[in-house]
Amino acid sequence: VASTTGDPAFNAPWSFTGHPTISVPAGWSPDGLPFAIQLVGARMRELRLLNAAAWYEGAFGFDPRPLPLD
Repeated sequence: VASTTGDPAFNAPWSFTGHPTISVPAGWSPDGLPFAIQLVGARMRELRLLNAAAWYEGAFGFDPRPLPLD
């Protein structure tokens, strides 16, 4: 079983340029770890990005379940 769900370095380019970013759950791997999509917004447009993330969650849903602890 993997010990991480992703590398936070994927946010670094966006943080450096001042673009807000958010990861939204999108599904499950065969190992039982969550997949996510990363959304990136325009500079200084955090609210618009959060609204897009909320729309995605409502439109596509996500089946929450416990993570594997092994």
